[in-house]
Amino acid sequence: MPARKRSIHCHETDPVEKKQRLRTAILAYANSVRCPQIFCEKFRCTDVSACDGVIKRGFCGCCEICETELGPCAKERNDFKARLQHNQIKGMPPVGLSLPVCTPDGYYAAKQCRGSQCFCVDKNGGRAQRYSANIWEVEGMNCECARDEFEYQESGLLGKVFNCASNGNYEPIQCTGSQCYCVDQNGSQIGTTTVNVAMIDSLNC
Repeated sequence: MPARKRSIHCHETDPVEKKQRLRTAILAYANSVRCPQIFCEKFRCTDVSACDGVIKRGFCGCCEICETELGPCAKERNDFKARLQHNQIKGMPPVGLSLPVCTPDGYYAAKQCRGSQCFCVDKNGGRAQRYSANIWEVEGMNCECARDEFEYQESGLLGKVFNCASNGNYEPIQCTGSQCYCVDQNGSQIGTTTVNVAMIDSLNC
């Protein structure tokens, strides 16, 4: 009696999903490969000195590329430049326009200024209402404490208390639990000396 043939049903991958997986694999491979210099010399690289974004290593490590798909601050800067150009064409003065300060990856720097006020923001530009200073009082203002406090709260963690100045900087004395110590402008502990909170006045920061 002849053996029965078994039917085999193969699951066909969705074409779109298959294409996405292939693209991801190609990009991962391209980013990991470095080619010999003699190979790279055959390429004519685009000048990225005027890049209004982040410069990254291109395929095979041969040419640098300008990555402009950045965060919200970079997009606001581009909108600002477009509005400024439009106003110049119309002969309008740039009244009320203020260029935001961005980090290299296109998010907002911790300190921003508008008019006569400077204030602290999160990386997406959300303003920390408690922390600000007049424009003539902003020397040394870095908003490091305000930014760290916001990110800690966003993480959902509990227990850490941030001692920030009104301008968003770290106060020189910080405490974790019942132990207090001196910190630098970035909130990092200076030295190894710690005292109980009851002895906080003995710290000479």
